[in-house]
Amino acid sequence: MGRFDEALAEFEQARVLDPLSERIRTDTGVALYYARRYLDAIAELQASLGIDPDEANTYYWLALCYEQAGNVSEAARAVQRGLELAPLIGGPRPYLLAASARVAVLNGQRAEAVATTRELAGSARLALSVALAQVYAALGDRDRVFDLLSRAEGERSPLMLWIRVDPMYEFLHEDSRFIDLLRRLRLDR
Repeated sequence: MGRFDEALAEFEQARVLDPLSERIRTDTGVALYYARRYLDAIAELQASLGIDPDEANTYYWLALCYEQAGNVSEAARAVQRGLELAPLIGGPRPYLLAASARVAVLNGQRAEAVATTRELAGSARLALSVALAQVYAALGDRDRVFDLLSRAEGERSPLMLWIRVDPMYEFLHEDSRFIDLLRRLRLDR
């Protein structure tokens, strides 16, 4: 709902209770990402990796923060390390593949990004609507993004809870379809 100060206060309290929790640090980094405080998020995610350097999910969020901060080469490195650590099926792997496609778009390699979407869509285990929507958002294909987000809504994807505050969909905020999607998800408050 965009109440980042409250969320960050809760994470700070959690960190006081469990200062060695990699998960609390990662989740704090995620909240900072959504708050568009990318440099703070990167620092928090790096601290999380200092506790557990083999957590693929943390590399996914680190890649997104670097991407939003405009550091595409570091985003690519984070994606690569995450893919090395991620299990071949499930977990953060589809999202890391989507992040790799987004990095490809930013590097002008649209054909590579499209090939990755085919890889994601071609595997029943990896066909995750939100992951695909992230790639099409980078490609600027609004219609495909809305098709995939509608599918994710139908699948009741929990990742739809953050759609309102996710910077990768900011270019859709004035689109009536996005406004209607937020209304249907009851995130329009």
